[in-house]
Amino acid sequence: MTLFSLTVTVVFLLCTNHGVNGYSSYVPASACDDMVPAHKVPGQTSSPPYELLVDKQTYSVGEQINVTIQQTGSQTFEGFYIQARPVGRNEPVGTFTALDDDITLVVDCAPDTQNAVGHRRTNYSLPIVQKTVVSVIWTAPNVTVGDIQFRATVLQNFTTFWVNALASPVITDPTATQGPTNVPIATGATTPSSSTIGPVVGEDPLGITTDGCGVTKGCYGVPDGCSPPNCDLLSTWVTDATTETVIVEVTGKSDGYVAIGFSRDKIMADDDMYECVRHPTDGNIEVFSSYSTGHSRPTRDDTNSGVSNVEVAYSNGLLSCRFHRAVRQTARAGTGADQYFDLGNSSYHIFLAEGPSEVQSDGSVQIRRHTSRVYSDQPVDVMSIGQVAATSTGATTPPSATVGPVVSEDPLGITTDGCGVTKGCYGVPDGCSPPNCDLLSTWVTDATTETVIVEVTGKSDGYVAIGFSRDKIMADDDMYECVRHPDGNIEVFSSYSTGHSRPTREPTNSGVSNVEVAYSNGLLSCRFHRAVRQTARAGTGADQYFDLGNSSYHIFLASGPTQVQSDGSVQIRRHTSRVYSENPIDVTSISLVATASTPLLVKLHAGLMMSAWMFTVSIGAVLARFYKPMWPNSTWCGVKVWFAVHRAVMILTVLMAVAAFVIIFVFKEWTFVTGFNATIHAVMGIIVTSLAVIQPFMSLLRPGPDEPNRVVFNWFHWGFGTAARIMAIIVMFLGLDFPAMDLPDEAMYVLASWVVWQALSEVILEQEALLKCCGQADTKEKESKEHEEIEMQTQKSPSSVDLNPEPKAAKPSGSGFKNGFLAIYLLVLTGFTAAMYSFIALH
Repeated sequence: MTLFSLTVTVVFLLCTNHGVNGYSSYVPASACDDMVPAHKVPGQTSSPPYELLVDKQTYSVGEQINVTIQQTGSQTFEGFYIQARPVGRNEPVGTFTALDDDITLVVDCAPDTQNAVGHRRTNYSLPIVQKTVVSVIWTAPNVTVGDIQFRATVLQNFTTFWVNALASPVITDPTATQGPTNVPIATGATTPSSSTIGPVVGEDPLGITTDGCGVTKGCYGVPDGCSPPNCDLLSTWVTDATTETVIVEVTGKSDGYVAIGFSRDKIMADDDMYECVRHPTDGNIEVFSSYSTGHSRPTRDDTNSGVSNVEVAYSNGLLSCRFHRAVRQTARAGTGADQYFDLGNSSYHIFLAEGPSEVQSDGSVQIRRHTSRVYSDQPVDVMSIGQVAATSTGATTPPSATVGPVVSEDPLGITTDGCGVTKGCYGVPDGCSPPNCDLLSTWVTDATTETVIVEVTGKSDGYVAIGFSRDKIMADDDMYECVRHPDGNIEVFSSYSTGHSRPTREPTNSGVSNVEVAYSNGLLSCRFHRAVRQTARAGTGADQYFDLGNSSYHIFLASGPTQVQSDGSVQIRRHTSRVYSENPIDVTSISLVATASTPLLVKLHAGLMMSAWMFTVSIGAVLARFYKPMWPNSTWCGVKVWFAVHRAVMILTVLMAVAAFVIIFVFKEWTFVTGFNATIHAVMGIIVTSLAVIQPFMSLLRPGPDEPNRVVFNWFHWGFGTAARIMAIIVMFLGLDFPAMDLPDEAMYVLASWVVWQALSEVILEQEALLKCCGQADTKEKESKEHEEIEMQTQKSPSSVDLNPEPKAAKPSGSGFKNGFLAIYLLVLTGFTAAMYSFIALH
């Protein structure tokens, strides 16, 4: 039974390794608010056997604190998640620094960065690190946030964890001052001085429309071209010269708040904000003038100066506010002039956001972290009239994104006209033209600007990407991602693929310009200029930005899904389709590139190994272990039926394994591979093949049934064979994930299902044998002796025929069940093998 448990263990570990699990390299976005891991099991309610320690009891702005989680007994832990939160508030503040990058990952909770820290697992081929103590450094923000407390979730393992259960003592800030206090909004309560409250206009919206956008007023909304009530977020503005104010309207789908902000950059920090907030309980709506530092909840103006003529409305999930904002203001009350932006002399990026609100302990209503946010790619002069295109979503669109205008719902008009004549082209299927190309890229050099105009398009609603590679393996390559956000916005990222993790995006997107994007009817398209030469990627090295003018590169095209991260950014996931050029391409020349696929020798290697270790060896092992008593009166080729088949399939297994072994070394030109997974695959593959070759030679030395060394032989024969089978399973799983194979995830699931089926089949047959043994002990002993004596016995020659033959042996009990199960087993095994063949052949 050891084989079964080992096999199931291998499958479980490998499947867990391959899929997404709780110990991923990022924290789910929901954890930023509730600190709950996405494990789909409830947390513990008991006291955790761990503690959270800090090295200071007070702090000041910019000061560092050492934070430690450690065991209080002998129980280790596998995961953790820590935030610092102002007392009485839920948003994380400050920044963390990891002291051990191998087990610690600093993460972003929008709109800030590096304000949380959790566990990290860098190598999924190794066991999870069991921790007794973990320390990190927290740095206080550069502005006062008041007294804080560290909170932590700790995971003993995947299913046993304590949510937000560890808390440090409150750490005080002696320099903090009492902020403005809002009086509870209730019947008879005083309206807080920090807000300007307008009358609630029944249940009807304010009548905000997009009529006149770009003609009589400026507008910015998402989706592009929307009109209320179908806008997720919308703002309009027009100058009133008589009162020297800007009439601002903001509306969105929210029952908490909508807000507009004016920013000098694309980061929501040190910005001029206006909150339209709805009270969660009584429905009153207020407009607040505030200032966002980017490190905590916006600070509201004591007197709401500069805001007048407020109108508010809420109806059917649409929250709307209209107010006058003074063009110029001396300063915010109690703050400084730099916190009140002069809309008459400068242009600003416009931010729109919406999210939930919550009642504080003092009865005031504050905004929580946004659930949706967008901003304009270019600064906007709100004194002029213009319509701003939506360019980005999420608070954390990285600075590495170059965002182009969304070109309505039409593709960019990328065609294959002139391919090989006026421009270079590479697409699949060969000879395709959009919209019938699965993937397509074109390129042409613009000598005037010293750039290459790159077009990439494909059937995807997630991303399409083009990469330049020095070889046929997607690692250490220059990549360009065309990524579509879930809300429809599209971005182009310059990135670098190491082949071991998600591509690293370049902070400034340098070398990429003139971006155009489009999405229509499932076709995602991007066009951009890529500098022929670039000194280096920002913060990296020159070797990560390939010089397209002096070298040729293999071209990779890929498409697949995207995933929203905990920081609000959108990252690409593992490709669902990928192709690459067989030969290096000079993209400064004009050529028509043919598609490459998985090399034939690689497919032959994979197919032969699958045949050997998935099909033939499984049949041979099952027959030898469970079917010796079957067919007692029949022989094939002079030996018992089970042995004839066992011998044939095992010889075939050795021949196929040796052939596959030689083929892959010929393909690699007798050189050894590099990389962790590839090295493990190769080394274990050599061991497996060696064990397979040893088996037939060992059989030649088999002692006779009555010889005392026969037991020793049986154990060695079984041990070598079992070791080879288990190691072969591991090798096959590793091989499926190789870039050269480019197999879909479904191949991994099929292989895992086969191993489960094989283990289950052997368990069923083993149980049947045990039941038979218990019920018919004497018969079992007799049959066992008979089988041992005649398992290799050949037929007697005609001259030696016994003139008084014994009666034919009776069929063994349970033969009907075993014959029926064997037929089902072979049918299912054939199906799994055929499925793997199809994956290998078609990719």
